[in-house]
Amino acid sequence: MIVRLCTFAYILFSCWQPFHERFGYYAQGVGPETAVLPAGWQSRLVRLQNPNTDLKIGWCLDAHDLAASKLVAGREKDWPFVAAMLGHQLINKIELLQRLHNTPLPDGRLERLVQWVNSVASG
Repeated sequence: MIVRLCTFAYILFSCWQPFHERFGYYAQGVGPETAVLPAGWQSRLVRLQNPNTDLKIGWCLDAHDLAASKLVAGREKDWPFVAAMLGHQLINKIELLQRLHNTPLPDGRLERLVQWVNSVASG
């Protein structure tokens, strides 16, 4: 069901020009296979529905799951994004580290990510 919703969201957001014009930004729905996520992420999805969404329902990743996924992806844009999440206290270090420990990672990768989080969160 989530995959179908994500596929619908991709079509809606990427192909429907008025969305960009109406809201002033581009959004792209993705499927769960797009990212490496901590175990249990589905149970932590955040429901987004209000008058600004025309009462349509959007399911968003929990902020800690999003941050862990971005660190695993490790793109240049992901590091300052997660650093800002930590700096603005949108996420907390302990919870992020727990999520990283519950994320499938290659050998050695967890240790490097833990070091990075500790250095950013302490500075």
